[in-house]
Amino acid sequence: LSFSGCSSLETLVIPDNIADRGIAYGAFSGCTSLKSINIPDNITAIQRYTFSNCISLKQLVLSKNIKSIEWGAFENCTLLEKIIIYDKAEHIADNAFEGCDKLTIYGIKGSYAEQYANEHNIPFEELNNIVN
Repeated sequence: LSFSGCSSLETLVIPDNIADRGIAYGAFSGCTSLKSINIPDNITAIQRYTFSNCISLKQLVLSKNIKSIEWGAFENCTLLEKIIIYDKAEHIADNAFEGCDKLTIYGIKGSYAEQYANEHNIPFEELNNIVN
């Protein structure tokens, strides 16, 4: 299943039964109108270039069970301002957010996501500081 280059897709709801491990390599790369994504909790990995060049994406809540965000997964998502990464994350590739200059990572204090943000000069905010 791939929607790579789909310029008119704005909202994406990934069904719970789509995959147990991850979303395919480059599946939504270049979906330039994609603004909203619902990633179910059974997804544990964001593969290489899955959402690269999704230039309309502003915020994203990842699955609570995400363990891995691979190479270039969100590369050049230039409007991406907010991503929530929960504490099961164990690996985030060095260039997973390359070109995401407006990004702030929200997560659990002391988590790998906080460590990653600090090492890559990405602002980090604790989840409990979010006011809804």
